[in-house]
Amino acid sequence: MKNNQLKEQYLDLSSKLFRLLTIRKKYQSKIEELELTSEDGKERESLIRKVADLNRRIKLIEKRLSEINQKSERAGIKIPFEDLAKGYALSKEEKYLLMAIFFSVTDPYSGKTTGFELLRLFWHKPDEIVEGCRFLQRLIKEELIEPSDRFLLHNPTILTVEYFLTPKAMQIITEGKALLLTETGDGASEKGFGKEESLWNDNLLTIREPIATLDQIVLDERKRNLIERVCFQMEKGAELMKRWGFDKTILSGKGAVLLFFGPPGTGKTMTAEAIAKRLGKKIGIVRYEQVYNKWVGDSEKRIVQAFKVAKKENCLLLFDEADALFGQRLNETTSTDRMHNLMTNLLMQELERFEGICILTTNREVAMDSAFARRILLKLEFPIPNPEERAKIWRKLIPQEAPLAEDVNFKELGESFELTGGEIKNAILNAVQELIYRGEDKITQAILITFAERELLSAKRERKTKIGFAN
Repeated sequence: MKNNQLKEQYLDLSSKLFRLLTIRKKYQSKIEELELTSEDGKERESLIRKVADLNRRIKLIEKRLSEINQKSERAGIKIPFEDLAKGYALSKEEKYLLMAIFFSVTDPYSGKTTGFELLRLFWHKPDEIVEGCRFLQRLIKEELIEPSDRFLLHNPTILTVEYFLTPKAMQIITEGKALLLTETGDGASEKGFGKEESLWNDNLLTIREPIATLDQIVLDERKRNLIERVCFQMEKGAELMKRWGFDKTILSGKGAVLLFFGPPGTGKTMTAEAIAKRLGKKIGIVRYEQVYNKWVGDSEKRIVQAFKVAKKENCLLLFDEADALFGQRLNETTSTDRMHNLMTNLLMQELERFEGICILTTNREVAMDSAFARRILLKLEFPIPNPEERAKIWRKLIPQEAPLAEDVNFKELGESFELTGGEIKNAILNAVQELIYRGEDKITQAILITFAERELLSAKRERKTKIGFAN
């Protein structure tokens, strides 16, 4: 039997085992409910027989899994789940808990993966479930599972938190095939990433080649000149500073920190990408939930790692929706306040050390910590574009090759609809898709108006003028 066949059989049977355990849990819960309400003895007896049948089928699958494992050992083939269990000396219960969490991602029969629901797959009595907590604690200690971030601020317990596999566990179980990295495994190795760095970068820093250019973005002259000055500083400034000896007297704060604020869809992220393109760098995007989703201590490690990877990859670092990360420090009345202040202090420290360009974006002008504010080289507002700018955006987003009807009037569209660049893009895409669906071959003013109105309605803004009528 080929290597892959053994592995596939093991995985298929493990999935079936998980399904049977899930169904058994549901039956068992219904039996307990009927026992409490003293309802329908026949239904209860029927469920008990079903549970007995499920137990028989579960034992058969366990026996078959054991046979496959023995066969693979004789053939020198590693079964990932068994290899993981052996390497960490896991009990059968601990191995099954890992299976349950793994298959909860891929299996339509799965339910929640809270500690309580996971343990209920195997035990039903309260004292058994409490005793089973030690298995979860062991998996956490071995860094094979992690708690979900959704419960961290709500007095969680080991039973109420949902769990997911760590990148380390996922790498072993899937043999590296399902590990979400910004680069492929080979690419990461070629670039000098060690195992620990690659795992920390998983789902933390989204690194990509920039596509947008500054020429494609509608900016007023003042804003464009300020951005060009920053680009010049990053291209030539370090060289001049070193030539003039400032590298000996100014040891930190040599990078550039920019703050872009304004409503969603106004071009903040696209401008950051265009700056990266202008400087010949990749762009690395960090979002709040990607940093602030671990227990105390892990968030700080992820911040440090974000700057470390950005430096190694030579990329522009973009903190998207940075309100929570860069807000004012708090009076420490709770552990959450202390954690926020620790994160703020660490971010300022990393910004001081970072010699590249870092851009913070936020949907509103925030009350920023004063120490952060001192580190901002350039603060730019991205408001909803004015009518003239909106007309330019309409024109830029519709390519020259597009079949425009003669009645299309970008000036009127710009004046009539107070839309952001992102909303104009949506209106155009939806209009074109509608035309394709209808089988029509001309982009008309009417179809653009229809979908511009929909975007305006969605944004809860009113039309500025009525097309064809005076104000």
